[in-house]
Amino acid sequence: SAMPEVAGRAALFVDPGQTEDLALALVRRTSDPDLRRHLADLGQDRAREFPWDRAVTETWNAYSGLLNGSCGEDSLGTAR
Repeated sequence: SAMPEVAGRAALFVDPGQTEDLALALVRRTSDPDLRRHLADLGQDRAREFPWDRAVTETWNAYSGLLNGSCGEDSLGTAR
């Protein structure tokens, strides 16, 4: 899953197949105002690392690469 990469420290992670762990994380998240505030602050910080202009540029480059047949290569033509 890409969730740890995207959320960083701004989330509580559980195995989605472990319903008890998921329930405990939800209870913890909803019942602890300090944790809620802390995760919200971390989430705002994390969101600033993904500005829209960068998302647009990377999406544009990905589609351009597909159309130009260079999918899987970076801007220097190096395979990823």
